[in-house]
Amino acid sequence: YLNVNSSNFSSYGSEKTGTPVKGFIRFAKPEKEIRVHFPVMEPDLLVVFHQALLQDETVLKGCGKDTAVIVALEPGQETIKNFNQDNYAACYGLNAQQIAMETHSRINVVMLGAMLKVMGLDSIEAGKKICEDTLGKKYPDALKSNIDGMSRGFEELKKFLLKTSIHCISA
Repeated sequence: YLNVNSSNFSSYGSEKTGTPVKGFIRFAKPEKEIRVHFPVMEPDLLVVFHQALLQDETVLKGCGKDTAVIVALEPGQETIKNFNQDNYAACYGLNAQQIAMETHSRINVVMLGAMLKVMGLDSIEAGKKICEDTLGKKYPDALKSNIDGMSRGFEELKKFLLKTSIHCISA
């Protein structure tokens, strides 16, 4: 779909006590085998499913001027609270939970749509194909709502203007 080789894994802490659950995905050219299976130390893209997670300093550890950051915002919110976006390559936000509730989808697929946009895809077609092949086989009744959520995540992602501005523009 994306014509890449990929590898993923998750790292679980004590999520019941508020420790972030981290998921890592590595992409490489199709001919390159991915042989490393440890946490990504300097991510190109960080996706934060709830802005409260930014209070934990370890969430942003390893991120810098080459890292794009996507943060799920609260409805009506125009900026990320207590976050110096000038330290990163680009910062994006969207009301992922609200979109998920309105489309009866999962926040994961809404954020996947946003990720595809930041990764430079021109359309959501690759994401739709991924959903059809994974969700469609196991949960066919949930397919349409999740594709709708992913499409809205792709379309409604907003890029923060850097420096002192608090306004968003469409990504």
